[in-house]
Amino acid sequence: SPKMLIPIIQLLKNKKFYFIREESVCPFLEFDTSFSAIEKKWKKGHKADLRRQLKRISLLGEIRLEIINDKKKIEELLPHFFQMHIEKWHSQKNPSEFRNKIVKEYYYNMVKYLYRKGLHFSVLWCDEKIISIHFGFSYLKWLFWYKPAYNKNFENYSPGKIHLLLLIKHGIE
Repeated sequence: SPKMLIPIIQLLKNKKFYFIREESVCPFLEFDTSFSAIEKKWKKGHKADLRRQLKRISLLGEIRLEIINDKKKIEELLPHFFQMHIEKWHSQKNPSEFRNKIVKEYYYNMVKYLYRKGLHFSVLWCDEKIISIHFGFSYLKWLFWYKPAYNKNFENYSPGKIHLLLLIKHGIE
């Protein structure tokens, strides 16, 4: 929607970035004042599913969300992100864009040039295992859910949904 593009375009202009505008879908959420206000907008079945999955996955270990603000750590985690994406898409008999070295370089460059300038990188952990990674963007009060990847060994626990749920809670706090 045009409203959603305004902060992105302003950020790019302020940072003197060149850009090409193309229409694409990137889910976003404007945060309400409380988590319960957001949750009230969800269907009953969706709320119940999120609670059930969070309870199930919590039985496997401590679930924690980590927002990574260290450039070196992001660069260290990118290979895990690429591999999880490749494995997920391969299991669906589709090629991942991360099989292409140029695409990987593009993501490393996004880290290089957008670090502390709107890059959002977060990891969902179960004890010491990475179960989900999100590579996205944040600007003002907006979080752009751009590129998620998850560990296939946890797919029956809806790691992407849990990751997004915890990001929403984090964004409101």
